[in-house]
Amino acid sequence: MKTPLTADEVLQMAQRIEEKGAKFYRRAARLHVAGRDLLNRIAEQEDIHYGVFEQMRRALTPAEKPAGTDLYGDLQQYLDGMVDELSLQVNRDPAEWLTGKEPLRDVLREAIRMEKDSILFYIGLRQGPAPSSLRQRLDDIIHEEMSHITWLTAAGKSLG
Repeated sequence: MKTPLTADEVLQMAQRIEEKGAKFYRRAARLHVAGRDLLNRIAEQEDIHYGVFEQMRRALTPAEKPAGTDLYGDLQQYLDGMVDELSLQVNRDPAEWLTGKEPLRDVLREAIRMEKDSILFYIGLRQGPAPSSLRQRLDDIIHEEMSHITWLTAAGKSLG
């Protein structure tokens, strides 16, 4: 049986997702001039999301931080499944995939996949025990991640 996830651990995972996403976008921007502005803009937003999760972690009460405190109850199975699925994203460095030889279209597809995975994780996280102000911040991040997909899709279509 797995040890229940704590709010702090889940938020740390969210930070790693955002950190690695920002790194991916910055490297892609350096390697693919045609998408540089868009990729850098998304990287900057991922940095902001990282900061939001840091603020959420700082707002946790001492009771929410200890290992083994199951704050997510019925969500544990969902989060466990998402953790397993996202472990590729969280534990691998997606920026290492970038060589500069892959077509920009493939970079955009990978970015869309990463954004979708993040959204699914954040939807589950939003269902956990959080004050309404934190839920609103998660809603804002989810909306921004959805915007990233829209921008990336439009950029892909503009490639012809």
